[in-house]
Amino acid sequence: MPARRSATASGTDTVSQLVDRPAAGQPESLALVDRSHVWTYGRLAAESRRLASGLKNLGIGAGDRVAFWLPNIAPYLALHIACARIGAITVSVNTRFRAREVGDIVGRAGCRALALWPSFKDIPFLQTLGEIESAALATLESIIIYGDDQPVPSLPGTLAGRSVVDYQELADTEEFTGDFAQPEGGVVVFTTSGTTAAPKFVLHSHASIACHADDVTQFFGWSEPDTVILQVVPLCGTFGHAQAMAGLAAGRPLVMMPVFSGPEAASLMYEHEVTHCNGSDEMFARMLDAVDAPLAFPLFRFGGYAAFNPVYQDIVAQADKRGMKLVGLW
Repeated sequence: MPARRSATASGTDTVSQLVDRPAAGQPESLALVDRSHVWTYGRLAAESRRLASGLKNLGIGAGDRVAFWLPNIAPYLALHIACARIGAITVSVNTRFRAREVGDIVGRAGCRALALWPSFKDIPFLQTLGEIESAALATLESIIIYGDDQPVPSLPGTLAGRSVVDYQELADTEEFTGDFAQPEGGVVVFTTSGTTAAPKFVLHSHASIACHADDVTQFFGWSEPDTVILQVVPLCGTFGHAQAMAGLAAGRPLVMMPVFSGPEAASLMYEHEVTHCNGSDEMFARMLDAVDAPLAFPLFRFGGYAAFNPVYQDIVAQADKRGMKLVGLW
């Protein structure tokens, strides 16, 4: 059996280094497009360092867990990299989860902080938190609110006494100059489907994430200078997270979609000249349905899809007819 790699071919073996590498060599290169917000690699690295300082000011340190109850937005990645820098662990929470799932994950993981966007998609995040038994939130000390310039809301009574911190306030600190990330240290927790019992936790190390990202970059040729990646799959799952980490490892732009819709995805494909995207079979079907042209996306080179819906069992053939190459990955 071959020895397990602990570093990439380029020597990158932590999540923070995935961003620092392109930020050092090409700081003005485009990293993220998030709605009307544009982030360079220099900005992403710098903001993650400021957020790292902010997290440390909240008492978050190596080994502590921070729950991310957020959609696909640039601050998700900035905060994730910030946690990586101080040795903290991101605990992924799907925005579709409600009180039972959120309370179970936050409680069993012993999260000390929770990041959320209260007004996202009219989901009652704060109301949901108020429905969770206090015992499940016993370790929670801080709530990080992303509001996109909206006022910070009040917390439900079950969270009385916790500190409430605005995301921008957390980022308005001096840059953290250290890096406590360790290759074999944990960096992100995902949950299993939980079909037989409560979801099980799967902890990934920095090295496993960095090495896999590097492998994806090399195998799919994402380092090509014209590569642009559409991020439609949620960052809270392994499929979406792996794509995002590989995009960062390649130093290429990620076009973020907080909410998926076929027409909007198709529009972003054209606007940003997207060449790669992963998604579900239904996502690709809806993107193709939104375009009348026989050759749907001329610049698109490769898409990996997850087969979830038997209605779309012929998606590969249908996409191929429209000039869109898809390969089953899931």
